[in-house]
Amino acid sequence: MAECTNPLAKTRFTEMRTAMLLHTPFFASLMLDMLNTKVGKFPGIPTAGTNGKIIWFDQDFLASLDLTEAVFLCCHEISHAMWMHMDRGRKWMDLGLGGQPFNRGLYNVAADYVINDMLVKAQIGRMPKGGLHDQKYDGKML
Repeated sequence: MAECTNPLAKTRFTEMRTAMLLHTPFFASLMLDMLNTKVGKFPGIPTAGTNGKIIWFDQDFLASLDLTEAVFLCCHEISHAMWMHMDRGRKWMDLGLGGQPFNRGLYNVAADYVINDMLVKAQIGRMPKGGLHDQKYDGKML
């Protein structure tokens, strides 16, 4: 976390990890055992992101969230890694889609809907404003 210069983001990050250990131990164990987390400013990451091994949090975005939103965001990124979305996306790119080009953005949006629905139903934190969730997909994504 050496890149972080926002004191509120540092505090929120510590609070988030503590809350996860107490309230979402499954996700906390995945974060602590499998993933490296970084808070700071990273090119191309305005909110948060992961490559399946590292989770990057934009320090200003993290500082803007309340604790429940930060927990949701972290569990969201952990879920991308847990379900191996990056590896699965690469395989789809390699296999092709019946002659259609693979659209990474659309793939990520679809994954976000699935993850957010799971977290909302499980009552894991609170989804930040702007998160992708729609009741019309309820039960139709599995």
